[in-house]
Amino acid sequence: MHRTAEELSPEELNQYRLRLNDHFQNRDPVDKALLHRAWQTAHQAAALLYESFGATQVAVLG
Repeated sequence: MHRTAEELSPEELNQYRLRLNDHFQNRDPVDKALLHRAWQTAHQAAALLYESFGATQVAVLG
């Protein structure tokens, strides 16, 4: 049965946080390279929005 974050105990939430942190700390180099490339692409897209379309703020979601 699935539960929402509100239904979890503080201990359970902490365990999820620890596992998530461990997951991100132990990603393989391919993931890090992909993430770096994604941020470069986001930067280029933001520059285009600022320069070509007059954007005043750009946010990355997801």
